[in-house]
Amino acid sequence: MDILTPVGRIVQGDVFKGFDKDMDGNPLTDKQGNPRQSFFIGLAISKQDPAVQPLLEQMQREALNSWPQGQAQRPDFAFKIVDGDAPGNADKEGFPGHFVLRFNSSFAPKVYAKGGQEVITDPNAVKRGYYVRIFGNYKSNQSNISPGMYLNHSMIELIGYGEEIVTGPSGDLFAQQAATYTPQGMSATPLAGSIVPQGMTPQQPVQQPMQQPVQQPVQQPVQQPMQQPVQQPVQQPQNPVQADYGFLGTPQQ
Repeated sequence: MDILTPVGRIVQGDVFKGFDKDMDGNPLTDKQGNPRQSFFIGLAISKQDPAVQPLLEQMQREALNSWPQGQAQRPDFAFKIVDGDAPGNADKEGFPGHFVLRFNSSFAPKVYAKGGQEVITDPNAVKRGYYVRIFGNYKSNQSNISPGMYLNHSMIELIGYGEEIVTGPSGDLFAQQAATYTPQGMSATPLAGSIVPQGMTPQQPVQQPMQQPVQQPVQQPVQQPMQQPVQQPVQQPQNPVQADYGFLGTPQQ
């Protein structure tokens, strides 16, 4: 069946860049043994979106109809849907509070600007963390050994922008874990002949004053009457959407 997703955030994979090796580093091949590429995209759709439950129910019915002998009720059945709040997923950026649809195809999707009138070819125009809609199809993988579904992408529409998701640590790590020890011989200012990286402003040495300025008497500020803090009403936590998605079975990594 064909599907058009609600707006979701790209939290895994790459729209333009495929990969040619599996998780173990082995080359990917097709059924004939020829080398192939895989274009994987993980799309996180908010559980608060009213369109997500009808979509998942539609996908569930398709899976049950595609496997009439009950294979879709096995806990290891590959629905290609991940609960972002499940153990092992909740610590991944963009996963909590979402269902993640795991799209894959041997071909790169065609990417459009919002409205579908302009094709996007710049690989830097759609990044992980941006918001898109995906058109594709959902069908049986026809594998009796590992029964499940294929979730293939065909076209992508760029809807909006979000904070880019970068794999691995960033430079913020150094700000969060500041150095506390200064080795002997280290200078905070460039020495003669040192090359200062672009964008880095060298620290100026502290100039010691020749004379101490005459201290002026401290003026005592006029005390203002103390204002009583405004009591903020206690906000009641919102109840999360409760829905039964038990058909997902064992969380898929």
